[in-house]
Amino acid sequence: PTGNQNSGDIYIFMPGTYPTGAAVLATDPITRITILPTGLPASVANCLVAPTGIVSMPIVHVVGGTPTTVGSINFAAGVKTGTFTFTSTVTFNPGDSLQILAPATPDGTLAGVAITFWGTATT
Repeated sequence: PTGNQNSGDIYIFMPGTYPTGAAVLATDPITRITILPTGLPASVANCLVAPTGIVSMPIVHVVGGTPTTVGSINFAAGVKTGTFTFTSTVTFNPGDSLQILAPATPDGTLAGVAITFWGTATT
């Protein structure tokens, strides 16, 4: 389940383990202008079960059906807290979507990823 709250924060939980091949794991349609800042400094990612190896999950901004990778959520082997790679501020407009993709290389142990993207919403 996902949610786009009035604060501009975006909440995503992805239960279970994840397929390979960059499958879309979560899509959050954006309903108001939402700005995610460079580095995602107040955002949080964690998992219920840590990966065995290094995992990177692409963060994708979809505009008019065209996906663009804008960053990633990264988990080190054996670690339940993720880090973000997000090199510039991204503005999501109503009708855009934020997607999280499965890791290109599967990790059979990573499970239960939860993410809170801290953002700013405008009307």
